[in-house]
Amino acid sequence: MEPGEIRSLHLVNRIILIGTIVSFGVAPLIALQGNTLGVWSQIVTAILLMLGFFFSVYRKYNAAMVYVLIVFMGNLTLASLLTPNIMVEFFLIPLSIAAPAVLKSNRIAIIMFLACLLNYVGIEYFNEHVSYTVHMEQWLIDSTYFIDAVLIFMITFVLFIVLRQTNAAYEKRIIAQKEFIEEQNHEIRQSINYAKRIQTAILPPDELFHEHLPDSFVLYKPKDIVAGDFYFLEIVGDFVIFAAADCTGHGVPGAMVSVICNNALHRSVREFGILEPAEILNKTRELVIKEFEKSVETVQDGMDISLCVLNRKSNELLWAGANNPLWIIRNGSDDVEQYKPDKQPIAYYENAKPFTGHCLQLNSGDTCYIFSDGYQDQFGGPNHKKYRPAQFRETLLSLSKDDIHHQQIKLNRDFENWRGELEQIDDVCVIGVRL
Repeated sequence: MEPGEIRSLHLVNRIILIGTIVSFGVAPLIALQGNTLGVWSQIVTAILLMLGFFFSVYRKYNAAMVYVLIVFMGNLTLASLLTPNIMVEFFLIPLSIAAPAVLKSNRIAIIMFLACLLNYVGIEYFNEHVSYTVHMEQWLIDSTYFIDAVLIFMITFVLFIVLRQTNAAYEKRIIAQKEFIEEQNHEIRQSINYAKRIQTAILPPDELFHEHLPDSFVLYKPKDIVAGDFYFLEIVGDFVIFAAADCTGHGVPGAMVSVICNNALHRSVREFGILEPAEILNKTRELVIKEFEKSVETVQDGMDISLCVLNRKSNELLWAGANNPLWIIRNGSDDVEQYKPDKQPIAYYENAKPFTGHCLQLNSGDTCYIFSDGYQDQFGGPNHKKYRPAQFRETLLSLSKDDIHHQQIKLNRDFENWRGELEQIDDVCVIGVRL
């Protein structure tokens, strides 16, 4: 049972208990007035209230409260008609206010409120227009007023104590749960921060990038502490292999996939000695699928990637892509050369085909860009729309003549200005290399 349900049932049980004690308690007082029918009405009320405990057994809180309110209303109505000079009907006013406070259903609460109100008006009208009196000695009337007042104060005090104790108990529970959640959150954040250190360790350091690709930048913006995007760099003789990869998901799940895919890339190059991009992607896909085949369930996670192999002596660029393209802006050109990737991921794919390799000759001053889809998919701007590939292309064209390191700063600033107050929706990885 939920804590809220337990609290509600405790409340209704206490109301039933207090009402039963009061009904039995006022019975002797009514007996002193010589009102036998009133005595029996209180006894019947107490019995009816005790029957309300059966609702608790079946956890019917709302039904129990409606039942108790009806019993109270019937008791007050009967008492008002039997002893009009005591003016018991005034107790219907707090009862009508209590209905919306304790009932969960607004419709039933309104019905009970109107029933109490109409009962009160009806009793007042009846007492005013029906000429009958119940003879009572003045001392008995005064005593009744006094005892009723004492009872009202006692009931109010007991209810206040009960509610305060209940609230204090649940406050302690809430504080304990809050402390537990904070402790759990601290441990989780520590684990994720440690995972970030591990993921950072598998990424090539900036110094290595600038050593082998001196005129280059990497704009890397994880959505969370850890990321599904990663960038890759491997040096084999005169060849510089670099890539921008986007693994399935982001955050911790994406980071776990990125470690597997990054390892498969390194094995393809180091262990199997492959230097041709399309063959690297074919072998990497084979290794990733083999890794996930160990699972009992079918895993279709993997990565999209744009992979380049640059011959630093001849400026020849070999490229292959899985869902992610290659864009080149030639020196002095006002257009973007776009090379389309194969429309298949590095993962299990039903209609998988060998990846297609491309061979390009670059010249001094040419700039190539590889990236994941996080930048162009970001929502923002005045209409909270996606950045879009066409806008991303225009941005790169406008920056292409700038110093390559300034391009990174401007791309980051443009991204943040576009995003504004909106949440970053995905990891961002953009690599620019100028010859």
